[in-house]
Amino acid sequence: MTKQDFFRQMAIELRSLPEPERREILSDYHDHFDEALKAGKPEWEIIERLGSPEALAAEYLEGRNAEPAPTSPPPQAQTYPPYGAPQRAAAYPPVRKHGNAAAILLAVFGGIVFICLTIGILSSVYSLPLGMLSAGIGLSVGTFFVGGTSLLPGIICLQLAFYGFAFSSLVLALFVTKWVVKALRQYFDWAKKVIGG
Repeated sequence: MTKQDFFRQMAIELRSLPEPERREILSDYHDHFDEALKAGKPEWEIIERLGSPEALAAEYLEGRNAEPAPTSPPPQAQTYPPYGAPQRAAAYPPVRKHGNAAAILLAVFGGIVFICLTIGILSSVYSLPLGMLSAGIGLSVGTFFVGGTSLLPGIICLQLAFYGFAFSSLVLALFVTKWVVKALRQYFDWAKKVIGG
């Protein structure tokens, strides 16, 4: 059973109630449905938790000491008034299953751009500690080839400085990576909602 089927059956079962009361009940269940959908619950699970529309309607009708209306076949397909004629609001809005094409394209191409930017940012951030580490290693190897002992204390200090900068920039790179991964997750959650409807 889909959300639309659930509300159609609920409206049929509650037809003995006055229109304002029936709309209020259906509106309350729409709100529950929308909150659960926003929380990521699938339609079938929401319907399963709510129970059957017949049982829910029977509870409302018992509370009013009203007789449940006899079941009848579901209503026929809705007909629409001609263009330009005043339209009446439906008891509940139609269910939109998929996002429109522009939103889907925005989500997909935006994702591609976002991933390219992410790769650029991360590669530039990680190149700094790698460069510093390479410079420290280069000084270590160069010291053996030069063989001069008078410059050794200065070279050792430079090596330690490069290694320190490499470590510090690696910590910064890890922080930036954490932030970028969080941003990517948020973007893909948003894109999933846009594409999923």
